[in-house]
Order: sequence, then structure tokens, then C-alpha cells
Amino acid sequence: LRAHSGLVASLYWFPTEPRLMTSSNDNCIRMYHFDAIGVGRVLRQRKGHFRPVTTAKFFGDNYLVSAGEDRQLHVGCIDTDQYTLEVSQGNIESKARKKHMSSLKLRKSPVTNLSLVMSKLHAWPSLVTVHEQENSAQTWRLDNYIIGKPLDPPDCHRHWTDRNKAVSTCVSQCGNFAIVGMKNGQMNLFNIQSSNHMGLYEDPLLKETQQAHQQAITAIHVTKTNAQVISVSTDAYIKIWEMRKRGLLRCLYTG
Repeated sequence: LRAHSGLVASLYWFPTEPRLMTSSNDNCIRMYHFDAIGVGRVLRQRKGHFRPVTTAKFFGDNYLVSAGEDRQLHVGCIDTDQYTLEVSQGNIESKARKKHMSSLKLRKSPVTNLSLVMSKLHAWPSLVTVHEQENSAQTWRLDNYIIGKPLDPPDCHRHWTDRNKAVSTCVSQCGNFAIVGMKNGQMNLFNIQSSNHMGLYEDPLLKETQQAHQQAITAIHVTKTNAQVISVSTDAYIKIWEMRKRGLLRCLYTG
């Protein structure tokens, strides 16, 4: 029985019940129930991230999505621990056992930025994340806590470098679209339901390189009317775009 992924710090047997409580430095407390032949199963558990949190965001009235260096994505209720869950990345534990390797290596790299809306929560993925070592963004369903489809920019698998990885994202208020900003200054529009790439935002002065900015796009915001997109970059420019037509409306230099 592998009770924890870290060192077990304490054990407590309940005197009149076949139950064992364990705690560990993996930031998890578990209660096990043992049957008549001595086989234990997890009855209850409370756990958080066992490595530093990289990003977190509130949604709804009292829920929080958080991601950490442990490569986990958690959804929790701030009022009670009863609804704290890890979003599934698939049958990672089973695959890890078959390959005789750590399940951590099969998880997606740590999340560096995320965006979500509630408007299409029960229809299709409502959360989009970008990751430390990936040039695709990733969608997630928060109605059943499972991983969705990746959002792949054009040629992302053929020409991967650190410069063309995804670094920022924003989901439109309607829940239909996601904009993903790249380290190389490109900015992509995706349909979340189909995960189809719908085009690039291109500054007319940077049309040859198909860039929205000359450097990494650090932040993206979609207005409440879904009419405009605002992008911020390390090139010291703030730019305002038409969301659907992807045309540049205004450009502000802040340097």
C-alpha cells in the first residue's frame, strides 16, 4: 500500500475501528479503512499542492482553481474542503506503473497562466492553461473535472523552440473563444468547442513574421462585450484588436 508520495510523518490507529489516519510532507492527510483480510482503501482525504503554487484564480462565488510546481490542477471550495478535487489528466498512475516510472514525469509541465469563464461550464471546456515547457495551450472541463483537447498553434509540433512556446491566454466572456499569446510575439485565436485554430492577430508593420508584437506577449484581456482584445508585451506596447476580425485598432507605446 503506497499511502503517500512523500515521507509519512505520523500514523494514528482508531482504537475501536479498523481505520488508520496518516499524514505526510506531501501536504496530504488520508484515512484508510481495512477490511476483514487486511486490505486498505482510502476512505477520506484532504490534500493540497505538495510543491509551491504557480498561479490561482477565483471563479463563481466561492471556488478557486490553483496550479503548482507539482504539475497538479486543483479545484476547491473556499467554504469547505468537501469539494476540493484534482482535475484528472487521464490514467497517469496506471501508465506510470506499466512503464516503471514516476507519474510526475507523465503529467503536463507546471501551469504558468490560466483563464476561465462560467458561461459554457456544462457545454464544453471552460478553463484554458499554458504550461512551462509547451507551445500548445490546454483546455479542461470543470463540470466533470477532466482534461480536454490541446489548442495547437500552426506547425507547433514541427518547429518547437523555447521562443515559440505559449506564455499567456484569455478566454472570451462568451466562453466560445480562447486567445493564446506566444513568447515569439504571435497571438492565436481558437474556437474552444472544436479546438480549431481560427487565425493570427497580425500587426500590419509585422506582417512578414505574422506577429502581433515583436516580443513575448505577457498578458491578454477580452472585453465584456467580446468585441475587443487587449494585449500587452515586453516590447513596451499595449495593443487593442477587433476580436473576430483580428484587425489592429489602436497601439500605445509605454516605454
